[in-house]
Amino acid sequence: MIATLDELRASPELEIFKSSEEDESVIAEIVAAQRKELEEEIAGLKDEAERVAEEARELAGEVPF
Repeated sequence: MIATLDELRASPELEIFKSSEEDESVIAEIVAAQRKELEEEIAGLKDEAERVAEEARELAGEVPF
């Protein structure tokens, strides 16, 4: 039980909670940062998907040239 409390006290989630109690804009900043990261990851995955699709078309003999 004490180890669990120590883990909780050391967790980043507790730091976020404490920070948000002091300044409510902390949560909005975290959300904005996470949204930006997700949008960048989505864009990268779309690019990768298009590259893989292009490779699949070429392997299937459907070269777009």
